[in-house]
Amino acid sequence: MSGKRITDQQYRYYMSLRNSGHNQVQSSAKANFSERTGRRIERKGLLPSQRLKKAWKTRTDPFEEVWESVLVPLLKVSSYLNSVTLL
Repeated sequence: MSGKRITDQQYRYYMSLRNSGHNQVQSSAKANFSERTGRRIERKGLLPSQRLKKAWKTRTDPFEEVWESVLVPLLKVSSYLNSVTLL
């Protein structure tokens, strides 16, 4: 299931299968995710809800200078504007 995040319930089910003697391929298939995901969660050893969230920006905001002064007033006047028009 590409692109879907695993849940704590899937993690617990996977780990219970692994502890009961199933291999990674069987356990990950029964928990409904890939074998690669199984290897990754075993290596990290954390529930998905315990992982740290990304708290940094990867780049500066290109609209920071004009957002409040130009774009917000335009949106207040005509809320039907689309993103291409604003660019």
